[in-house]
Amino acid sequence: MAFRCPLCDSTGYEPVTVRRPNGTLYRSESLYSCGGCSAAFTDPSRFSRPPPSAAQEPTDLRGWQSRRTLARRTRAER
Repeated sequence: MAFRCPLCDSTGYEPVTVRRPNGTLYRSESLYSCGGCSAAFTDPSRFSRPPPSAAQEPTDLRGWQSRRTLARRTRAER
């Protein structure tokens, strides 16, 4: 699966590079950052969002009621 950032939709990432106090650079083998928003993560495959699908299922909203719906219902019950 290709990487896709769930925050900014970027498709690129790279290992985090840190400058040590003595001035040398250290490239992490277990910490990565998004190329678009610089979010840090340890596992690109687990942090990645699946690609959009034309046949995505709609979000299940059963049991969800807006405040407006609840307000109408309570006025009708009075």
